[in-house]
Amino acid sequence: MKFYILITALLASFTTNMFGMESKVHASAAAEAKAGRAAESAQAPAAQPVSLHDAKVALDQKAQQAHQEELKKVRDEFIKGEQCYFGTSVPKSFKIAEAHFQVAAQQTIDRALQANSLNKLGNIYLIGDQQVPKDLAQAIKYFEKSLTAAHHIVPLMEVYALSNLGLCYQKSNAVVTAKGYFEKALAALKALPPHLKIHAQNLEAQALVHLGRIHADNKPVPNLAEAQSCFEQALKAQGMTAAQRLQAQHNLDHVSLKSGVYYYDRQEIVTAIHYLLLAGQSSTPSIREEATKSIATINAVHKQLCALRARHTAQAQAGAGAGSGSSAGSAASNGAKRNEHPAAAPDDDEEDADEPGSTKEPAAKRARKDGNRDVSEKEAKKD
Repeated sequence: MKFYILITALLASFTTNMFGMESKVHASAAAEAKAGRAAESAQAPAAQPVSLHDAKVALDQKAQQAHQEELKKVRDEFIKGEQCYFGTSVPKSFKIAEAHFQVAAQQTIDRALQANSLNKLGNIYLIGDQQVPKDLAQAIKYFEKSLTAAHHIVPLMEVYALSNLGLCYQKSNAVVTAKGYFEKALAALKALPPHLKIHAQNLEAQALVHLGRIHADNKPVPNLAEAQSCFEQALKAQGMTAAQRLQAQHNLDHVSLKSGVYYYDRQEIVTAIHYLLLAGQSSTPSIREEATKSIATINAVHKQLCALRARHTAQAQAGAGAGSGSSAGSAASNGAKRNEHPAAAPDDDEEDADEPGSTKEPAAKRARKDGNRDVSEKEAKKD
């Protein structure tokens, strides 16, 4: 029993010593760490106060960084919209493109990007597809917003908006309004600086072609001279695609054909044939055939008119010759008769014959009265 008590006491003493040593070790480590931190704090320089200028620069840098991040997001949305709009690297979808362009159009960080996004939204509704139906009213709304966003800020996008508005109103049969927008687009195009005008050459040809169509289809009388001038200017414009050039030439040939028919109806044959010959050189078979037929018709009518004129002239000459011959024969026969039968002296009674109801006396009675008066006058002289 005593032995057991001794062993227990020894174990308890050993455990107490072990815990005491561990505590001392921990306390020593904590003291060393605290001393190290104190030494570091003593060695570190004192914090300097921040100036107002430095604080403003820091805020500007943060704002600029946030602006760049926001601009990057907007541009990413616009790029995604264009990829879906044109179908590059992703399937073409106006529906998805519209969603991306709506995000880009709602920001005001980049006005040029905003105007371009609004213009793309207008094009989506102007063209339309299975997912986004064609809607000219919606297209006009977005083009007007694009024009407002670009006004005096993005002149190139302003030209695009004006031209697209003209196209919308032309498709809506509001040709007077459409003509005004096309003319404004061409005027704004001429005012562009050279480095921007290079990017709008294709737009110039497009506006001229549409304006020419309006002049050609003008009611009640087409303005064919203005239409021809517009198409000729379009063909001279730089940057035209092959399809646009072919379209402009087709329109010019069509106007030449209409001009030929118009001047033929007005009996201006020389001018009509001039325009029909131009239309006869068209690369469009239908226009070329129609012009050839019209020229053939004019030639046939002209030949008939010449034949009728020649026949009428011949008949007139023949009638004049026969009339002069018969007049000469009548005069000769009348002269011969007068030579064979000289005219007798006219009878006073016949010459002075009274007409019915006349108050004149008969000529013989007047002669007898005159004779009696002469006798009476002679007898009076003798007395």
